[in-house]
Amino acid sequence: MGIDGYTFYGLYGEKEYPIAVKRMDKGGRIWVDNFETAMRRKQHTKGYIIAFDFTKDAYEEVARAKSQEGLDIELVKVNEISKRFREGFMETLKGIR
Repeated sequence: MGIDGYTFYGLYGEKEYPIAVKRMDKGGRIWVDNFETAMRRKQHTKGYIIAFDFTKDAYEEVARAKSQEGLDIELVKVNEISKRFREGFMETLKGIR
């Protein structure tokens, strides 16, 4: 597992962040380990892993990577993305009416 793509955050695209996307049910520690390695190779300190769910070991590895290596990895569940999209879409519709 490496970096699948990049995104921009902020209105003006201040920073590019790596993203890894997995289609498995539960992402584990090994996914986080591999993503950490890819991030270090590209000299990134922040990134996102997207999956349907994550194991306890994945969350523990993210915490370890942050405290010991300064890597800020966010585990994002697919349903969180869907929920944020729906909420934003409904707000957009309200503005049109």
